[in-house]
Amino acid sequence: MNIDFLLEGEPEEELLAGFLKSSRSLVFEEYADIEQIEGRPAVYSHASVQRKSVSLGQMRAPLNAFESLSAVRRSAKNFSEKSISIGDLASCVLSSCGITATPNPIKEYFLLANPSAGNLVGTSIWVASRSVEGLDSGIYFFDRGNSSLNFIDTEFQSVYNTLIQPELRSAAAIVCIVGSFDRSIGKYGLRGARYIFLESGHIAQNLCMSATSRGLAACSIGGFIEDNLNESLQLDGILHSAIYCVALGSNIENE
Repeated sequence: MNIDFLLEGEPEEELLAGFLKSSRSLVFEEYADIEQIEGRPAVYSHASVQRKSVSLGQMRAPLNAFESLSAVRRSAKNFSEKSISIGDLASCVLSSCGITATPNPIKEYFLLANPSAGNLVGTSIWVASRSVEGLDSGIYFFDRGNSSLNFIDTEFQSVYNTLIQPELRSAAAIVCIVGSFDRSIGKYGLRGARYIFLESGHIAQNLCMSATSRGLAACSIGGFIEDNLNESLQLDGILHSAIYCVALGSNIENE
């Protein structure tokens, strides 16, 4: 996204507010205009396809465990009403963005499951639990330092109601990835906002891969009412704002 229009010297909150508003798409209009893009190529092509090429499919080495897992990852659209276990939820969250090592505890230097620009940890995680065995329904904040879920509110349904696609609201849990823009922009300037989005994508992919490995259904979600979700998570929507969500649940195909 081009953010050159933002002027130098403006207060940080105003810069971020302008950036977020300019990058926020009107999801309802996008869904309404979906017919306008029918007939486009299935994948992006380039003029270079007419030149010499090397077929990677024929050169590929035998699949290893990760590649085999990647080959069966799917975005679920229909979730079973069955609960998932807190063990499965914990594994997915910790494998996606938890602390994996502490080389220097004194300086609080951590290694994470996800890449993070400058190791600034520019994201945080909230979980809306609807049907997780061993976990009361509600909204929780993931405390990375203690690898714990801290209870925030009982109104988990307010998070589910922000999802544009109602079929995703039967998921057992919604993991919300939140950007902490002040952490990254303090070091990298406005380019730090881009790193927040990249970090969110890394976490979402890790969540989906972990869910797949455990036989769960998962779906990455970009279609939600942003202001409402921020309100549900008690975020200001400027320095801290919801970026991405991942629905987790039981796979209806396994029933």
